[in-house]
Amino acid sequence: MRIKLDCPYDFIDKEFINSLDISEDDPECIIVNPGIDETLGANYFSKYPNLKLIGTPSTGVNHIDDTYVKSKGIPVRSLLFDRDLLENIHASAEFTWIHIMNLVRKFSVSLQHVDKWRDRKNEQSLRSTELHGKTIGIIGLGRIGRKLSFMIPMSKVQH
Repeated sequence: MRIKLDCPYDFIDKEFINSLDISEDDPECIIVNPGIDETLGANYFSKYPNLKLIGTPSTGVNHIDDTYVKSKGIPVRSLLFDRDLLENIHASAEFTWIHIMNLVRKFSVSLQHVDKWRDRKNEQSLRSTELHGKTIGIIGLGRIGRKLSFMIPMSKVQH
């Protein structure tokens, strides 16, 4: 099957990538990028008349126009139902942890003021809360919540 890879694949074994029949112009399968700000539909997929399958390396498919692909009879495959594979993917939980740390420690705000970090006005605005001694509650222990709970010392997690 001729495949077009529109998703990031630098984390996939290069030998495996080299074994694929890559086709930019006439793919039968497209692995789309879930990290986009648009919904892929007729404008995108109609350029590929031999398209037989759409894949996405994500659990959600809200970046794919379901109505359009169904009208064309093109199946969409995602990671949603491959639970064994999902158990070995930690990026979503790590990304969630980054957001928790940023919320508490103001990392993104501090990056905007790197050149003036010693300025008294900036120093006051960048003071943040330490997590030491705090309790973090996790609402829901689905795949991401469960993985997140293992990143935090268990004595501080409220389930």
